Amino acid sequence: SNVMVTGDVDFTKFCQVILDCSKNGWYNPEHTNKVYQDMTYPLYDYYINSSHNTYLTGDQLQSDSDIEMYCRALNAGCRCVELDCWDGPNGTPVVYHGFTRTSKIPFKGIIEAVRDTAFVSSTYPVILSLENHTSTKQGEVMAENLKTILGDLLLKPGNESTWSPATLQNKIMIKWKASNDGPSDDKDREGCEDTADTKPVEKKKDDGHSSNCPALSALVTVAAHKTKDWGASAKSNFVQSFTETKVEEFAKKNRSDFCAMNCRMLSRIYPKGSRVNSSNYDPTLAWSMGAQVVALNYQTWDDGMHVNEGFFRQNDRAGYVLKPQHLRTGAPAPAGKCTMTIKVICGLQLPKPANKTAGEEIDPLVELCISGAQADKKSVKTKHITDNGLKPVWNETFTFDITEKHIAQLSCKVEDKDMLINDAIAEGAIPLTSLRSGYVAVPLRLCSTGQRLEHSAILLHVTFANDDTVRAVSAETADSDL
Repeated sequence: SNVMVTGDVDFTKFCQVILDCSKNGWYNPEHTNKVYQDMTYPLYDYYINSSHNTYLTGDQLQSDSDIEMYCRALNAGCRCVELDCWDGPNGTPVVYHGFTRTSKIPFKGIIEAVRDTAFVSSTYPVILSLENHTSTKQGEVMAENLKTILGDLLLKPGNESTWSPATLQNKIMIKWKASNDGPSDDKDREGCEDTADTKPVEKKKDDGHSSNCPALSALVTVAAHKTKDWGASAKSNFVQSFTETKVEEFAKKNRSDFCAMNCRMLSRIYPKGSRVNSSNYDPTLAWSMGAQVVALNYQTWDDGMHVNEGFFRQNDRAGYVLKPQHLRTGAPAPAGKCTMTIKVICGLQLPKPANKTAGEEIDPLVELCISGAQADKKSVKTKHITDNGLKPVWNETFTFDITEKHIAQLSCKVEDKDMLINDAIAEGAIPLTSLRSGYVAVPLRLCSTGQRLEHSAILLHVTFANDDTVRAVSAETADSDL
């Protein structure tokens, strides 16, 4: 019912159209073909597409660092990238994961790459999150590199109350400490309960580096801050970083306080130190409490990264998504209950694991997974179809009772049935607020690499019933008309 077809169309052609993700994709085109949200609110009112240890190509301990990783992240819509800066040879700062065997790359080269690629996919502001361990002298070199290479792209401090994604288009912001006696917010230096799990190289004593570089602090426009009052006295451009395990603790013990803090200032979330293989956590828990800068390992295409990619497809991949109103104002959460029914109908041209050409045909099954509010989390699977990756048919129906639709995410994953552990084949993810009803085709990416599979799809039939969010929107519209 979602597809407009003209002329004479036989059944085969109809199937080709209805399974064509470019013509009948599951994403609401009004959410992907343009920036449809108001971009004039303060930065802390938005989710910001963010990367952790952006320079790494693999694991956290001994993989290569590569400038190209910044280009890939920025071109994919990432708006916050991380640089761990250290003293390099001949007075030139370098970036690498400190106290590990990861390779080193020049800070200057990264800034040149950022200049060239920051605004190719999106015009909205980019944040350079600095974790600086350099001497004052090399910190001054960094400051000079930022000023000379970025030029007018570099945002100057001042008039912070007027800042929004709209007013800061084509601007690059620096995140670090804003004064000599301010907190550095460096996870490697200050540590947390998680980082003790990883001891690849004996850690050196703190020699006072990065404690004082006025030239670099003068460029800071996103200021590291250690709040003692849940952001009540914070400025709008302040940010504090927390590990994923701290967020889990907040969810159990301080949920309302953390939500209120995220209405006043920014929070940045990063993976726990034990994720040495660069795996990702589920970002939806942090999003459900209003955390803005939820940083993931972009080099790893696991479930967390697929959810992040699907979420930030909305708003024309601007890299900024407006938070729900209650997570911006602190008001009670709106009605968000609904019943979603999904029929998994069939698939088309499903590849072998890692897109291999050799080997036996796969035995595909589909897993549907809801993430978001704890009460909404649910995972279901279809039966597997033996030796048929070309055009498997399932025709299985599942029902989900959703309590908070505005933060719920749906993942659709194809697996290859195995006797021990199923092989993850391909996946797509979407926020429920952007999911179309009716017959829709799910675009897929390889689970292993994130490669877009142009000719593969899963056909679903989606219905929503008893949808409180629709009634709430209708009531708001009626009130505005009055």
